Amino acid sequence: MELNSSINEHAHYQSLNQSWYLTEDLFLCHCGVEYCPPNHSSGPKTRNEYVIHFIFQGNGFLKINHKTYELAPEQAFLIPPGVETYYYANQETPYAYAWIAFNGRLAPDYLSQTGLSAECPVCDLTIEASGFRHLIEQILETKTLDISSDFLRTGYLYHILSKLIASGQKKKSGQKPLLYPADTYAEYAKQYIDLNYNNITVTDVVNYVGLSRSYLYKIFKQKYHLSLQGYLIKCRIDKACILLETTGQSITAISQAIGYEDSLTFSKEFKKYLGQSPKHYRMNLTNPQEENDDVSETNNLQ
Repeated sequence: MELNSSINEHAHYQSLNQSWYLTEDLFLCHCGVEYCPPNHSSGPKTRNEYVIHFIFQGNGFLKINHKTYELAPEQAFLIPPGVETYYYANQETPYAYAWIAFNGRLAPDYLSQTGLSAECPVCDLTIEASGFRHLIEQILETKTLDISSDFLRTGYLYHILSKLIASGQKKKSGQKPLLYPADTYAEYAKQYIDLNYNNITVTDVVNYVGLSRSYLYKIFKQKYHLSLQGYLIKCRIDKACILLETTGQSITAISQAIGYEDSLTFSKEFKKYLGQSPKHYRMNLTNPQEENDDVSETNNLQ
């Protein structure tokens, strides 16, 4: 199997061109980093692949679909296949950017999640453009022409699209379209709490699942009849009961083990949940009859 790939290095830019790929779903075509001179321009011309530029300094302009867009640092712009485009650097403050070109059967679907399109070819980044440049530089450093390196380069391409999608989602208000059934997200949240109850907050759960707090609360409550906070407390108290039953650890040690820095807060939550303090819960385990006798004697005195 022949690999066709080349690295171009000049005074003001470095790029990689690749014409062999592992899968038709998504594949890298070329990428690079360029510090453009004042007279730099590209086009007008059409491309056969999708090209995304990440501007990390300077300014420029993009002409596409009879519209002109001003380009600034911390923005990305898209060159779609089959669409004539022309872009050029500002004469006084020419831009510098990193770019990545790709194609594949699933490329349009993946790109649709980023918010970039021929109709909306420019977006503000909520993740620093230098982060995208760093990933593209990692591709440029992976020059070996073998399958292992191509997997790595393709992995960086997925990473870049993932960061771009995450950047777009941070700007959106409301709930994004669901890729999976609602129950799947609720189950995902539950599993995350089950495994990490001792060192997370509800905000961590929301960020991990990737839905809005209000929507995740709604679908979780529908499935498990508890709020996220309620289930997190349940997991902690259930674990505390096991530790009280099976170990001689102090109340303070147990509270810290299940995620409470303050043992007083833990005791209040425990009593609210089970109607008795951790201390009395443990006492009842060691001598439940004595506790019952105390209750009976108190009732008789009344």
